Amino acid sequence: MNRLFLLFILTAICCSPISAAEKPKIVTSLNGIKVELKGTFSEPNNIIIQSKLPVFEFEGLTVRGGEQIVEHYNKTFGDGYIIKYIKKHIGTAKKHYSDERIKEALKSTQNFVNDFPEIRAFYQGWSNATGVSYDDVLLASWSEDGNFGHHMMEVKEQMFGDKKIPLFFEHKQPNINKGCTAVGFNNGLLGQTMDLGIEMTGQTVVWKSSELIVDAVSPFFTGMAMSRNLASTNNTIDVFSTLALEKGAPQSLVYLATIMNSKNIDEAAKLFSKYKTNASGAVTLADKDGGLTTFEYYAEGVKRIDAEFGYIVHTNHPLGEEQELANKLTNGNLDAFNQIAAQTFGRYELAESFMRWDIERSAGSIQSLFRSRPILMVPTKTNSFITASAQVSDINAGCMYVTPYRPDLTDFVKVCFSE
Repeated sequence: MNRLFLLFILTAICCSPISAAEKPKIVTSLNGIKVELKGTFSEPNNIIIQSKLPVFEFEGLTVRGGEQIVEHYNKTFGDGYIIKYIKKHIGTAKKHYSDERIKEALKSTQNFVNDFPEIRAFYQGWSNATGVSYDDVLLASWSEDGNFGHHMMEVKEQMFGDKKIPLFFEHKQPNINKGCTAVGFNNGLLGQTMDLGIEMTGQTVVWKSSELIVDAVSPFFTGMAMSRNLASTNNTIDVFSTLALEKGAPQSLVYLATIMNSKNIDEAAKLFSKYKTNASGAVTLADKDGGLTTFEYYAEGVKRIDAEFGYIVHTNHPLGEEQELANKLTNGNLDAFNQIAAQTFGRYELAESFMRWDIERSAGSIQSLFRSRPILMVPTKTNSFITASAQVSDINAGCMYVTPYRPDLTDFVKVCFSE
């Protein structure tokens, strides 16, 4: 969940149970669906925010391919959609970062893109189709991840800084589920839930070319994708990591360029070692050779975690640091930490047990897992952070399965290179 996975802990800070005297709380999705926060995790609000999944066919990472993606967004969500999106993210970045830091962020992005002519051509197409300068397209690409990273550093300060808030240590917050869960088998299968605030849902699309399929919950989020050789997922560990911010290239763009320019995970690892990213995610890759690896990003470098038993699981904390994190935040109480950190331990243990013992090890197996709580996030009286969609890539079949909304309410749509 995820990097667009905005403020999974900030939401927890702000949310509190609604008293009987208060009016029902309504949250509006990007596509205008009003969702009343009501019910419980066992009996949630099952309104469907998005029932259909647009598939944007395009030429690929070329100038014309970039123009086609812009045209698809504008046709689907309204004229000028991409221009507004670019302006929104640049405007937010300029509120958070000084002019000097913005210049450095643009330079970091330019340096990275200059190493990948196809990415440069693709975003030139965006510039052509919108009339927005090429540099502003690049800056907007950086800003989506960069703005997320800024917010995560604010949360980190509230958790670990000198003025940390008592809420984290008194364990008084409601037990609210939030977070992304990524899993994979070493037979070329890789999947993830994308969990977001309701206000960020309702505009999930898929990009499809002859060489690339992207599950795009937003125009600049390309972390869940599949090339002919590699599939990727991306879930956040930012609040427990270190971030390069303006000294790094856009996280999603680094992942996209890597899967398009690597034949296997070892080649991808070499590319990852060359570039810093502005936010810190845990990117998991699967290849056709049975390779299956998670890379945890830090400002200082990348930690590689290879699958040992034919499967892999990652949620929203650095693996192996569970007790250390609980010691820092909840006096060593793992259960209390789990409650304040998006049930990251609970989701990990549920998924790990399922992946270990599943006999079939199929795309359908992963789809079934994603319908299970607490991995599945739902709207309730106290929770507005939900599973916006889920996806599974089958790198050997050349197909990705994506839901337009919650996987318990909407079907997985099959999108293949060959169809």
